[in-house]
This record gives sequence, structure tokens and C-alpha cells, in this order.
Amino acid sequence: MIFQKVLVSALAPSLVWAWSVPFRRQDVGIYTTFLIDDSCDKAVVQKAHDDAVKMADGALDIEHDELSTLLKYKINWNGEATIDYFGSPQSNNAYREHILRTIILSSQAYSGWGWSDYWNDRYVTVTCNDPKNDCGPSSPAYTVNDETQRYPLINYCQTFFKNLSSHDEMWNKVKSGPADLKQNIRNLRSQATTVLHELLHINSHWSSNVCAGGCVDTFQRLNNGKEKVRTYKAGRAKLLARRDVQSASMTNDNYAYWVMARWMEKQTGVYPKYPLAWDPSKTRADNEKREETEPGVPESTAFDIEDSPSGGDNTDVNAELAAADTYPEWYKPILDAMESGTVSTEVNQPTDIEQAPKDAPPDSIICETTEGSPIYFDCVHAFTFNDFRDLEAYKGKKDEDHWEAVSSHPLLDLI
Repeated sequence: MIFQKVLVSALAPSLVWAWSVPFRRQDVGIYTTFLIDDSCDKAVVQKAHDDAVKMADGALDIEHDELSTLLKYKINWNGEATIDYFGSPQSNNAYREHILRTIILSSQAYSGWGWSDYWNDRYVTVTCNDPKNDCGPSSPAYTVNDETQRYPLINYCQTFFKNLSSHDEMWNKVKSGPADLKQNIRNLRSQATTVLHELLHINSHWSSNVCAGGCVDTFQRLNNGKEKVRTYKAGRAKLLARRDVQSASMTNDNYAYWVMARWMEKQTGVYPKYPLAWDPSKTRADNEKREETEPGVPESTAFDIEDSPSGGDNTDVNAELAAADTYPEWYKPILDAMESGTVSTEVNQPTDIEQAPKDAPPDSIICETTEGSPIYFDCVHAFTFNDFRDLEAYKGKKDEDHWEAVSSHPLLDLI
């Protein structure tokens, strides 16, 4: 214990504050070491993890002040992707901070720097030996959040390796193929998509948490309530966002496909508006049939992301669609396309970026660095919504179970 206290005193500024190398990634309890065992093809799994985080990183809008090395992350809440997957700006205001935090944490789930992961016990076990015997014929992966185990576990099934291509392979097909491939997000469905989906299942019982509370595979109803489906893939995720914004903010594929769509939009300059939101009055078969007639349909249809035959949670969304007048006027052609099957007129989404609501600046930033799962949302919140230049800088001090610090750069405190 004496050694631990001495180490904490020496490293306190580093533990509670973050710096970027090079000016990009902050180590504030976000980094994670993935313990990939020998049952997996480690190179394939690691590449998929890297690609997933690269997409999440590239999907965010970022302002960068190189003088202070601080970053401010933004989401365009008036953008087409955000409305598609997280509802209208009028309805998602209460969930914006959670949505932005979750995407930031997804973008920071790189392997850590060793001592920080060890100190915070930030590990995720990765295996491919199917310990729960839950690898179904169309199941690429599943996540186990068993609190009796020391770390959360992600298992990749044989389908992940045999039936899914790498992100690079799918992206190269989009770049070199017909122009309409850029309009359909199904063309970017890859191993990296599965990784994004699984990371979001890791819940707040773990120090490696990505989605607070743990995102889920929401169930919702089709065919006038007669048919129950999991919210997998883009069409169902968009439908959920029109019915229940709160559920969308806690659903894996709403995040995964938002990330994919924004990443592709930034890379190509074209927003992949297809597939359209599913029609809740139609059957699953009818909705899937319509998807096959939309622009940019891939040559082969990727199967559903199914964590396991028993995956999903206890939600059962059967809400009515949000009223059309809650959406901006420019978005109306997309709403109308649910019945027609095509977006008939050009969609001119605004280019300005509206920030999430900004709380009052804190007097200090609190980050837990003691034993147990670190709580770092305060730090993430600070990086996201606040400018630190007006805060007083001094070294961290012990306050019960937390460290308090407002220094703008830990290296300055160590000199």
C-alpha cells in the first residue's frame, strides 16, 4: 500500500489529466488492452479492432487547438446521419451528451500504454473458442458481461472469419465500384462493424466501459405489432430512431451504422442514405424485399449481426412514428420515402455544426483513479464540452476516493 500511495503521488497529474500524442488520443480511462488468446487469428482480430476505432475516430467532427493540445468533439445534430440514427434535433436533446460520450469512447478504444491499463485494470478478454456455445450459423460474435468474471469477454465465431470481409476490402470495393455503391451503407458491412457492435455491449460495471449502462440489441415490432425483430442493421436502426429516441441512444447498431455512415460520407462526400428506414406496417420479408431494390445494393447480402441465438434485451418497442412536424423541413423527402421506396428529390442538409448543450464550466475535473472501475465520464465531458483555458492550473490533490486536477498538461507538472 505504501508503494501504491507513493506511485499515486508521483503520477497523480498523469493519472487525472490527459495529453495527446500526437495531439490526438487522451488517456483518461478510455484506452483498453484486448487480451486476445491463441484460439483466434490474432492479426485478423487486431486489424478489425483497429479499423473499427479508425472509423469511429474519423466519424467525429473535431476542433483542434495545437497550442493547448486540447480537442473539442462535435456532432452535427442537424445532419442527415444523426437524424437518421438518433432522431430529430427536436427530440434527441436530452440524449445528446450520452450519444456523444459513447461515440468518443468508441473512438478511443485503442490498446493502451501498459502502466495505465494495469493501474486501472482496463482489460477485455478476447477469445474464439465459443465458451458459451452461442455461435449460431449467422452469429459472427457475442459479448459476455458476467460480473463474476474479472473482465468482460468478446468471442468471435467462425462466421466472423469466413463470411465477413475486412474493412479495407469492403472500402476498396466501394471506391473502385459503381458510383451508387457510395449511396448504400450495406457496402461497408465488415468485420470492423461487428467489432463496433460488440464494444458497445461492454457495460459500466467494467473499467473498459464504452456505452454507459451497456448498449443492447433492442427488440421492436413490425407488421402492425404482429412480428418481433431485433434492431440489427441500418433499416431497422433508422426505424427505431423514428419511434423511440431513448431506445436508439442505447442500441448498438444505431451507433455502429451512424459511425459507418459518417465515415463514408466524409471519405466520399456522399451521404449513404440507403437503406431507408423500415416501414413498421410491413412484414420483415416485405421490408427486406424492398431493400433489394434500393440503389447500391451489394452483390451479396451480409447476414444479420446476431450476438447469439438468445441475444437481445427485454425491450419491445411498438411506438408510433414521430410526427413529421418534429423534423426539419429539408428532411421531409426522407420521411416520404418510407412509402415510396426512393428519395424523390435532392436532400440539402445544412452544413453548420450545432454543438450539444453546454453545461456550466466546472471548477475542477474529477477522475477516479483508485481501485475498482475508474469513472472517467467527467473527464470525457470536460474534453467534449468545455474549454480549459480559464481554469486555474495546480497539481492534483486527494479528496476521498478521487483525484482533483485542473492542470492543462501533465508534463508541465512533472518538469
